[in-house]
Amino acid sequence: MIAAIFYGQAQASPEDIKKLSEVLDINVDTLESQLSGFPDRGRTMEMPPREPLIYRLFEIVQNYGYAYKAVLNEKFGDGIMSAISFSTKVEKETDEKGEWAVITLRGKWYGLPDGRRGNILTWLPGCRTRDSRSLVLEYSIQIQPTSTLNLDCMS
Repeated sequence: MIAAIFYGQAQASPEDIKKLSEVLDINVDTLESQLSGFPDRGRTMEMPPREPLIYRLFEIVQNYGYAYKAVLNEKFGDGIMSAISFSTKVEKETDEKGEWAVITLRGKWYGLPDGRRGNILTWLPGCRTRDSRSLVLEYSIQIQPTSTLNLDCMS
């Protein structure tokens, strides 16, 4: 997501920098010096967040995090969804009830090898015991004012 690059929470690839340079009419070297560093994820805000929309997103994870975990573990087995091998998109839907925000989160799934449980650091990507069986997971989350959550597997 381009916005994450400008907030310093995602690293711009050389291709991203070239395209942004063309679209924004900004020198490639200038963009490269400002956007190609290591991302600073998660330390840019106080917890819990005070900005209302960011707080609502945080609240979704608080309220539905264990439900997401249960569904993911049921569909894919024990593991984690990557926030690094990750993409997201935001879409707008309109119907007779109003406007809806649709946020899609897509992260690579890293299954826990051989059904093991325990220290996540022993099986994260790049560690010796990492299982080669990985799935790509995509979910579409629709948040409605009635506090219901529709969770539909897209892959």
